[in-house]
Amino acid sequence: MVFLFIFTALACGFAAFAYAEFASMVPVSGSAYTYSYVAFGELMAWIIGWALVMEYAVVKSLWQCRGRAISRAFARAQVGIYLPGPQQIMSRHTRV
Repeated sequence: MVFLFIFTALACGFAAFAYAEFASMVPVSGSAYTYSYVAFGELMAWIIGWALVMEYAVVKSLWQCRGRAISRAFARAQVGIYLPGPQQIMSRHTRV
């Protein structure tokens, strides 16, 4: 087990050296878009850039839903305030 940790540490160290060498060749510091632009070209960088935008949008919406659930649970358990969830709000507005 210890041997695997040592092997993994060496592999991570070599990857860090390779990344640092590549980063020193790029004239500007940046994100995955900048590195993909240098390594693969403009089209691939455009695709990766939009993939990052989509990823950020999905993660933001998931964090927002999770944060709302945590806030509701905290308000109910610690403060004693009941905050209705999205299902209760929508069912209240759709009744005839």
